[in-house]
Amino acid sequence: MKILVNTLKTIIAVFIFTFIPIVLFLLITSQSSVLLGLRSYTVLTGSMVPRIPILSMVFVKPESSYQVGDIITFNRGDITVTHRIHAIVNGEFQTKGDANKVADPELVKKSAVIGKDFMIVPYIGKLTQFLKTVQGFIIFIAIPILVFIGFELMNIKKEIEKQTEIRVRKQIEAQQVGS
Repeated sequence: MKILVNTLKTIIAVFIFTFIPIVLFLLITSQSSVLLGLRSYTVLTGSMVPRIPILSMVFVKPESSYQVGDIITFNRGDITVTHRIHAIVNGEFQTKGDANKVADPELVKKSAVIGKDFMIVPYIGKLTQFLKTVQGFIIFIAIPILVFIGFELMNIKKEIEKQTEIRVRKQIEAQQVGS
């Protein structure tokens, strides 16, 4: 039984100290650019297939300039789009999804560009979308942390019991020597 508990503790500790930092990084970069200016987005459509499969995650970083051929992520109204720069017209970008036959009808102003995509991780977007739900948060973050805290509290309790036992023994020995 002790081997099983120790194995479970090790598995949970490895999970917490490897997986949870990655998950937190993904969640933070998907909401804010506070980590080195990076942002992450989940690609929900097939407009960039095969270069970017559906439910891939793209990591974006702002650049000072963009060129034809760069894959950029930008705001178009209330949606975020990831497409390739097809042409530059009067300082604005004409974009096109790799899987699309024609370029996007609207030009993209530089002020609407969030950044250039520098890393694409295929299919991980499905996981990050799930992690943003209450169930995903509970399963992958809350439960492992609570189990780890439970194991640590058990260790603290055992250590307190051990120290108390040592103190009681010393008191008993002192009383026996004094008698």
